[in-house]
Amino acid sequence: MDPVSTFALAGTVLTFVDCGCRLFKYTAEIYKSANGSLASADCIERYASEVVKSINLIKISQSRAPTGGPHNAFGPLLDECNSIAEEICTWVEKLRKKAGRGILSSLKKAVLSMVSSGHIEDLLKRLEHVREEVVLRLNIVSHENVMAATNQTNQQLKAIEALLSERPKELGYPWETGPPKDHVIIDDGLDRPFILPFDLCSTRQTSIDILRLKYASKNLPGRYQMDRGHFSIWDWSETRRVSTDEDWQSLITEARRLKLAFAMSTAWGRSPAKCLRCRKPGMEKAFNSKFKTCKSCGLSQRHVEPSDFPCELQDLASDFQSTRYRDHVLETRSKARKNLQPNLSRATQPATLLAQSDDTEPLRHKPSKETAIDLVAHRVVVKWEPMMNIVHRYGWCRCIVRMTSPASCEKEMTLIVLNTCPRHNSQGVSFSDYGNQDYHSDPYFDRFGGYDMFKFLVSDEHVKKLDMLSNEKFMTQQEWLTALFNKFLGYSEERRREVLNAMEEYWLEIFETAESRGAQLTPNIRERLRERRQQHKAKLGLDLLEDSDEMPQRFKLAADKLSWVKEVNEILAGKWNGKLHWAVEE
Repeated sequence: MDPVSTFALAGTVLTFVDCGCRLFKYTAEIYKSANGSLASADCIERYASEVVKSINLIKISQSRAPTGGPHNAFGPLLDECNSIAEEICTWVEKLRKKAGRGILSSLKKAVLSMVSSGHIEDLLKRLEHVREEVVLRLNIVSHENVMAATNQTNQQLKAIEALLSERPKELGYPWETGPPKDHVIIDDGLDRPFILPFDLCSTRQTSIDILRLKYASKNLPGRYQMDRGHFSIWDWSETRRVSTDEDWQSLITEARRLKLAFAMSTAWGRSPAKCLRCRKPGMEKAFNSKFKTCKSCGLSQRHVEPSDFPCELQDLASDFQSTRYRDHVLETRSKARKNLQPNLSRATQPATLLAQSDDTEPLRHKPSKETAIDLVAHRVVVKWEPMMNIVHRYGWCRCIVRMTSPASCEKEMTLIVLNTCPRHNSQGVSFSDYGNQDYHSDPYFDRFGGYDMFKFLVSDEHVKKLDMLSNEKFMTQQEWLTALFNKFLGYSEERRREVLNAMEEYWLEIFETAESRGAQLTPNIRERLRERRQQHKAKLGLDLLEDSDEMPQRFKLAADKLSWVKEVNEILAGKWNGKLHWAVEE
């Protein structure tokens, strides 16, 4: 039974019942009134027409109903509705004849005769009975549909579980039919490759769902990455990444082989000459492959930029303990020896007993659920993700001088630089930096109501500062009007307060940076900066220094040696080579 058709028919029947009950409701009002009610009479006419419309819809639906449809189950109820509708129409027609315009007393007499005969009460009972039957049948249909869907899902899950529980053989599984060339070979980077029927790999999502079921049912390492999609799919030669459905169809149809690489992150930088896992030198790269393989532990690894995986990934286990992989190898070997010791006594057993043994497969250590995936996998993709996202911005226009990472996993820590922006100046200053961005989508400007609103507020509050920003390049007249009339004036009082507080913080950051450079500020501004430092001190729970000049000289010298400080100085001096520091060389 089609659920959509069933519920549509049930809705029509319930509409018919509701109109009939409302008709008799206004009939009762005429009966209780002194001389009959003209308003109630009009309502009777209106609901009588609704009853006719509803029963006509039911008749049309019956005439077009296919064999075996929901009308078969509702057949007796539909016949009862037709019978009730005929009696209602006959009764209403009698009222029309007896109730002339302006003679309401005769209408009351006609209704009184119907009530006294018990005809109306009988029709109401029949309508309520129809309503109860419809609700009951809807509950039955809903229950049947839920049970059918549940049984179908259980059958599909049992079929998949049965396939995955089969013991693998050399080229596939016992349930498979046909030559291996008709199947898809998958190397997930944990054990030896396995094969799946082509039908189960027809779409990218279907294959991923099967892999997730495999990892969940066997509690394999990498289940965390598989559930969250932290992996990438590659062709067999590891030269092309499969990222779209079109690439998937091409790979499955032509090559019928694919590889998986688990994605992880590291906050400690990267060394192309050393392995991420065992920390030993000796990396080699196959022809045209995007991966480098360690000669010592056999891990194939590839470094990618932070923007390749904008989400936050799980960190490498070896990042937190350099001997983590060595300890894991020693533990694995110890468990393997313990498993082999009971089998040493078998050397004295007769050959016939040994032949009857089923234990002919080589022993493999099965990692526990706590085992990190990078300790056991054969292939990983690693992106560098810093622990702090430090972003240097120009003081006036807030364009980016340098950023630590293009990803937004970590909250931005903004540092102000009071230098001339190469994009917004009238002095002809031009040099390369990290600032060629789409600032309309930069989340930094959300606190100001967007980038256009930020430009308007800066220009509106201190127009003279536009000499440092170049009015022509920073703000056009059209942008001014759009920001002023369509945004700021339409804000709520609370939102305006938030934006103005953000602008106050904007100027305080500029004043604080200027003060650190030796600029003389007014007493009011110095007092406001002191209050701001005290607020930060209470918020962070730290004993912040009142002035950056109080920082010990050795700390300043150490900071000047940091790579990101050197790069900022190179950018501002116009000596930067234009290479993004997170860029990965193939």
